Amino acid sequence: MHLDTRVQELPTVKKILNTHLKTLGIETVKDLIFYFPFRYEDYSRVVSIKELRVGETVSVRGTITLVAQRRSWKRRGMITEILLNDATGRLKITCFNQPYLSKILTQGQEVMVAGIVRAGPLGVQMTNPTIEKIQGELTHTARLVPIYPTTAGITQHNLRFLIKKALACVSEVRDWLPFDIADANKVPQLHASLHAIHFPDTSAHFELARYRFAFEELFLIQLRSGLRRRAATEDRAHAIFFDQNTIKDFVARLPFELTKDQRVAAWDIVRDLANATPMNRLLQGDVGSGKTVVGAMACLDAAVNGFQAAWLAPTEILARQHFQTLRELYKVQHGMTVALLTSAAQEYYQEGVRPVKKNEVCALIEKGQARVVVGTHALLQKSVAFKNLALLIVDEQHRFGVRQRHALEKQGHPRGIVPHFLSMTATPIPRSLALTVYGDLAISSIKTLPTGRKPIVSRLVPPGKREAAYQFIKEHIRAGRQVYIVCPLIEPGLGEQTAAFGYNERKAVMEEYKRLHDQVFPDARVGLLHGKLKSIEKERVRREFTEGCYDILVSTTVVEVGIDVPNASIMVIEGAEHFGLAQLHQLRGRVGRSSHQSFCFLFADEVSEKARERLEFFVRTVDGFKLAEQDLAWRGPGDVYGTMQSGFPELKFASFSDTQ
Repeated sequence: MHLDTRVQELPTVKKILNTHLKTLGIETVKDLIFYFPFRYEDYSRVVSIKELRVGETVSVRGTITLVAQRRSWKRRGMITEILLNDATGRLKITCFNQPYLSKILTQGQEVMVAGIVRAGPLGVQMTNPTIEKIQGELTHTARLVPIYPTTAGITQHNLRFLIKKALACVSEVRDWLPFDIADANKVPQLHASLHAIHFPDTSAHFELARYRFAFEELFLIQLRSGLRRRAATEDRAHAIFFDQNTIKDFVARLPFELTKDQRVAAWDIVRDLANATPMNRLLQGDVGSGKTVVGAMACLDAAVNGFQAAWLAPTEILARQHFQTLRELYKVQHGMTVALLTSAAQEYYQEGVRPVKKNEVCALIEKGQARVVVGTHALLQKSVAFKNLALLIVDEQHRFGVRQRHALEKQGHPRGIVPHFLSMTATPIPRSLALTVYGDLAISSIKTLPTGRKPIVSRLVPPGKREAAYQFIKEHIRAGRQVYIVCPLIEPGLGEQTAAFGYNERKAVMEEYKRLHDQVFPDARVGLLHGKLKSIEKERVRREFTEGCYDILVSTTVVEVGIDVPNASIMVIEGAEHFGLAQLHQLRGRVGRSSHQSFCFLFADEVSEKARERLEFFVRTVDGFKLAEQDLAWRGPGDVYGTMQSGFPELKFASFSDTQ
């Protein structure tokens, strides 16, 4: 047996088991060795029967004195009852639907039994414990027992048995970590760590192995960042002259005053743009902190120097929002042109110039006449070509795959020139995570909100106070304010099940819309927005809500980004327990965009203690960066930011919240 030996060649692996192992990605002995547990059962405490206490998880050694089997008339299955004796007493064991036990266990056999001790009518007992014959070294009891990800047709016993056999080849695994780095950081050897991660003798033994593999994960991330940084220094970009007078004039004409953080971020960006080394910067800011105007200044700087800027947004709603915002900001900027390109829309704007036909926009981009181009994935089409792209802004970068972003970056490559890159996110990223994952990016942060904004008042509304909340909403509607009501992506009747189990977004939100429209707010104008609507319908509803045609907008999380309605002052989040802190904060950020006092109500009917703790933390915390830190600690980056699209690695051993 060697590392490359196929598992089907192992004597104990039958054809059906081999098929199931393939499902888990296990095809060779090496795959078995590197198939790590995701948790452990602590059966290491071994006690006598006399020492057993209800609620404890322990192992107990004894001799079988009875094995009996009977049929359950309630469950229509087999019940196996076992009596276990040691020198201190007797233990009753009950096993459901395991008829094979009567064939492999016999009176007089010595076994180790591990599980939770429960109270029975005649004293303590165990139900469905792990039972292991005393034959050499124990694998399933009396130790820290590994629990592996599995699938139908494969038991934990199968995996432990095969992996223990495979570890005989561990000496063939090459330790790739350089000795000097391992030695300087006190990293254990690979071979010992592989044994310990599967079958640790003690918790301290496991911790050493976990440290080894956690170090590997973070080391590789840092190595990739270093390689990206080095590669970036070899690329060249257009050096964009800082047109101080134009930018000063633009800022002076704004209907609001920039915050200190906005000014600092803008200065960081224009300094980067002036270099021939490509800018690679992350601009992060809380919801409503004013990142768009900073991005607009960067685009203007590129445009007045004769270059083009592309602004990539994850949704059509957000792309259109940016397009309309830039139109307003550039209204008095002579000769400034802005184009919108999505799968559903093509528009072009230049003050004083007639609108162009839909099919002319791509030609204007190719000729370089469209200076700033805002779009969705449609910008990545081969039919879209830029003449002199010098700046690429990616909004909510974690929603795009790395390949998608690179496809647009290549647009500036015809002469070996790459565009400057600015990533923007309204999902604050904790410093520990940003430095680890985005180690190749410079970081600018906007933490202060524009002047005149009032802090949003947040409340967790219990079921008994729901009616009072509805009355409060009605009063604000009568005062002329507007309201968002957001439904979770869960279909009524499916409980915790989601899209993979038959979720129907349209049906879920339609039921809530009908209830609110017919029963709760019959006198209000109620609109409906969800992801299954056609693009033209989404835009119509968004525009009508912005123009005040609706008092209430019932929606899914499609409103999370890209809708800016200053008159909306109340955000209601139904099923708030189904959202993470970062997403709740994004939704809350849809209100509080004017001088009106705004409110965020979390409706959660039946929540666990853990969910309640999370929601109460959200209610009392308005700082998005603090929320992001806590969300990261509770859920991890894959859930918070989306592992597949963000490029955030899925860590098995390391933690982004560990700053050591």
